[in-house]
Amino acid sequence: MKLEIVQGDSTLTIEDVLIGDVWLVGGQSNMEFFVRFEKHYEETFALRDNPLIRMYTCPRIAYEGHTNLVYGSDYGYWFKPDDKALETFSSLGFWYATMLQESLSVPVGIVSCNWGGTSASTWVPQEALCESPLHVYLDDYAQAIQGIAREEIRKKSIDGWNFQLDPDHLVEWAKVMYGISREAQLKRMVDSKDDPIVPMGPWSKNRPGALFHTMLEPIVPYGIKGVLWYQGESDHHHASLYSALFSKLIAVWRNAWNEELPFLFVQLTSYDRWLTSNGDMYPEVRRQQEKVASQVPACWMVSCMDIGMQYDIHPKEKKELARRLYLLALDKVYNNPVLSESPEICSAHWEGTSSILSFKNCGSGLYTTDGDYSLFEILQKDRPIIIHSIEVADNQIRIQSNAEGFVKTMVNYACVPYGKVTMFNASGLPLKPFSISFA
Repeated sequence: MKLEIVQGDSTLTIEDVLIGDVWLVGGQSNMEFFVRFEKHYEETFALRDNPLIRMYTCPRIAYEGHTNLVYGSDYGYWFKPDDKALETFSSLGFWYATMLQESLSVPVGIVSCNWGGTSASTWVPQEALCESPLHVYLDDYAQAIQGIAREEIRKKSIDGWNFQLDPDHLVEWAKVMYGISREAQLKRMVDSKDDPIVPMGPWSKNRPGALFHTMLEPIVPYGIKGVLWYQGESDHHHASLYSALFSKLIAVWRNAWNEELPFLFVQLTSYDRWLTSNGDMYPEVRRQQEKVASQVPACWMVSCMDIGMQYDIHPKEKKELARRLYLLALDKVYNNPVLSESPEICSAHWEGTSSILSFKNCGSGLYTTDGDYSLFEILQKDRPIIIHSIEVADNQIRIQSNAEGFVKTMVNYACVPYGKVTMFNASGLPLKPFSISFA
């Protein structure tokens, strides 16, 4: 399509214009995660001739005047899949666009507005954090810069940003993103302990409100169909506040667009250790994400406890995550009924020493890929109870144990930092982590 804008004797012509659905993909490194790092990278070569997909990566700007390229990514212009910029585009965003475009037969655009290692608190304005309990993010910032000269913070920040652009560092970091062993991670932690970093302060991408103003506001109010979100890893230190923070972000973004945008997001995956970080607080973040999905209108979540990696915070399987988000979009946004949600516990009761758990969103029934039920746990009066057997039939699971009645008893599933879920519904969607208590 050609667009012509005429004013008097002057005409402005814009070639190759498409009209379709545009989705914004936001979050941190698992959303930023480049096509070239993904498990199915080779498959993208067969898909690069689709002229009905367009992509745009927002400039990653941490502060006014910041113009650094980060990790060598290309940004600031619309491109087609055959452009070299696809290599450093969001893998999840690309696969989602590919599936959606093929299904709907309309042009699909993806605006990639994300940055690795960022807290959700940087994606909302500071004033959104003033009230309790979210003011803790402002308190943390004030404490981080207290007593430190502004010039000292500035110098360290510039050194840190320059280091990130160092060619040798970029090559070395790419190896990390492709995936390295835990042993190699431990060695890297020692070798890199003195590398320059960007401290918290006026030049940090993670200061409260920073990226809302430098990255999100410049694209408001560009017309978008909805938002895909994958983030939460960098808010594990305030895990119990994540539902409040994420809910605030959704409200702020919807207000910015003056529209109740659909939010489709990814629950944090299974993970144990990666470099200096760990997943100890991830079960709580997942519970908080579940609260958002159940309480915030037009907000839906996909689970991915089956694809996590024990010693890598970045699962390489982004194509499957895109499929799950695509199913949600078809069902919830485009009103094309499909089984789009993971199995979810809806009731439980006891028969003798057996716990009978019932689930919704099962389709033709639950199934297990390998018969591994080790992620089930029964606690009675806070003590583990021996599980004798587990049977799966249709939408129910029967757990036989040596529990003495059901008073002060809790059944947990996958409530751990790392573990591989092996139970799915008819759409191949994994059973979500859950806890259910009995009085």
